[in-house]
Amino acid sequence: MTTFAAIVEDPRERLEMIRGWTKLPDLVAANQGDEGIDEISELLSARGVGVEACVLGVGDTEQSRSCAMRLDSFD
Repeated sequence: MTTFAAIVEDPRERLEMIRGWTKLPDLVAANQGDEGIDEISELLSARGVGVEACVLGVGDTEQSRSCAMRLDSFD
C-alpha cells in the first residue's frame, strides 16, 4: 500500500482509494513533497494508521513539521 503520487497522481483519487482500504497497514510512508499529502496523512492517522514522514528534499522539512503538529492533535 502506498500514498506515492507517482503511482496515482491526483490527490483526490488517492484519498478515495485510501478511504476504500479494507485492510489497513500499521504504517505508511508519506512523501512530504507530494501534492495533497497533508490531507492523506490526516486521513491515515484518523483511521489508526501510523504515518512515517519521508522528507525527499530540504523544502519538504517545513511541510513535514507542519503535518506532524496537526497529526499530534489526533492523539
